[in-house]
Amino acid sequence: MIKWIVLTLTPILWAEYFGSYQSAAWNGGGRAVSQGLAAMSGNPAGLSLFSSPALETGVHILEDFTSTYTLGGLPVGNRSSFALGINGFEVPDFYRKDFKAALALKPFEQMAFGILAIGQHADNELNMDFHVGLKFTWRPWVSWGLDLRNLVENRESSIYELNTQRTFGTGFWYLPFYSVLHDRFGIYLDWQNNKINPRDGSLQSGLELKLGPRKNLQMHASAEIQNNVNKDYSLSGGVKIQEKFFDHLVGFSYAANQLYSSNLNKNMNHHIAVYLRIDPFRDIVPPEVSLSLDRALLELNNPDAPQVIHFYLKAEDDRNKIYSWHLVISSVDEKWKATEVVKSFNGKGLPPKVIQWGGKTTARQKLNSGFYSFRLLVYDQEKNLSASKWQMFEIR
Repeated sequence: MIKWIVLTLTPILWAEYFGSYQSAAWNGGGRAVSQGLAAMSGNPAGLSLFSSPALETGVHILEDFTSTYTLGGLPVGNRSSFALGINGFEVPDFYRKDFKAALALKPFEQMAFGILAIGQHADNELNMDFHVGLKFTWRPWVSWGLDLRNLVENRESSIYELNTQRTFGTGFWYLPFYSVLHDRFGIYLDWQNNKINPRDGSLQSGLELKLGPRKNLQMHASAEIQNNVNKDYSLSGGVKIQEKFFDHLVGFSYAANQLYSSNLNKNMNHHIAVYLRIDPFRDIVPPEVSLSLDRALLELNNPDAPQVIHFYLKAEDDRNKIYSWHLVISSVDEKWKATEVVKSFNGKGLPPKVIQWGGKTTARQKLNSGFYSFRLLVYDQEKNLSASKWQMFEIR
């Protein structure tokens, strides 16, 4: 079952990141953000979970330089994912092929762990590149990522010798105003060094902004400064627009990177990509839900009447597991339309069969007499939403 196929044409390539738009717009940053197959060129912990198998393929063209790649991933059980990839680099009189294998585990909801191994074969030499990644998430709006890289080079001279290069990178991701902007604005901070030494390395910061009713327009920007003798720095930015046509995703992205070095040479790189994401097997059917209650009248001022109301919830999905559920209770206006949410119940996985409620708000205050509406929202693993109809009850 193929989740998506992506075709990418890139005139100029960030060779280390294989043309990923996010890596280009952020100049390789965002260790705490990268997820899915994009994590194969970032933090392998972001590989995390696939809800269904995924395949991505592309080609990069730069004058006499050509790079092709294919990446594929699939879920293994409920809390692990596995991915394979191959990259080919071809220039006059030189050809290199990279083989990738990655495994990610998510033992807890807030933590993910991943390992990535890359074998580089060129000119009868085999070099190995290993990545170990961690990712922690605090609440929905804060996460921290760590990527440790160990490059082992096998060089042939008079004798064979192994040269080891270690890279340490860490990143922080934050979504300010999360409840207001609804995951539309975020800030990241990255630091990387070839040696685990705070005196050297590079410091990088960037932001992400999503616009439009479906977040289909994305803008990214970042700045990086290198803590070396020359104090080199670079600026990056990009824009990406995507839209659905007949349940398929079509998009275009552009990114640019400007390097300012001490010798006053300016090196400008460009990234242009068009892609088509086809998902013929994607589940687009929302879960089946039902919601009822045992009484339409809650008499809080009558001590002889029952002081609680019972909601009966049900959610089923034949294709995917239930991801989350939300039972909301709202006040109504003079036109009987829901207005302010006075109480909500939320959870992951299947909802409970029965929820008991005593007529108090989230702040544990007793509600005033009047009419109130309620309904149930359920998401499956593919984020398909099913919502029950608004129903009414009265409090006296």
